[in-house]
Amino acid sequence: MKVRHTLLPRGRGSDHRLAQAVAFLLVAADAADPAILGKWLTESGHGIIEIERCENAICGRIVGIDRTPSEPMPTDVTGRSQCGLQIISEVMQAKDDAWYGRIVDPRDGVIYHAKLWVGSDGRLNLRGYVGIPLLGSTQVWSRFTGRLPRRHAARSRTP
Repeated sequence: MKVRHTLLPRGRGSDHRLAQAVAFLLVAADAADPAILGKWLTESGHGIIEIERCENAICGRIVGIDRTPSEPMPTDVTGRSQCGLQIISEVMQAKDDAWYGRIVDPRDGVIYHAKLWVGSDGRLNLRGYVGIPLLGSTQVWSRFTGRLPRRHAARSRTP
């Protein structure tokens, strides 16, 4: 039995050029990922928030909580576990290289406007405010580079 292989006609590199263009776009898309994406250790050092793309915006959820095994899992205002809870939503980039959206305090359910930006030191600045950024406070988060123990890792969940 003779096996026939199909080859692209010589001199027609359109498929090759298409493959190169797709590869270039994939590399460019990865390079264009905003610096705010990733896992961040909160200012207190007791929480890890993962900021990622979600639908047409950026969002963030709690993926790690520092607690001892004997401590109960912290809950939100409705009694749900905070682990896996989406707390940052609707974040979009603005012209000033900052990102604007919303953040909810899981303890009381209050929603604030949020401004996020990565400083020259590589740390994430998150300013929660009411009305205008002047009326708020800023937390500075550090990039989390460790590994989450399997028992502490949160499952993806949206409110």
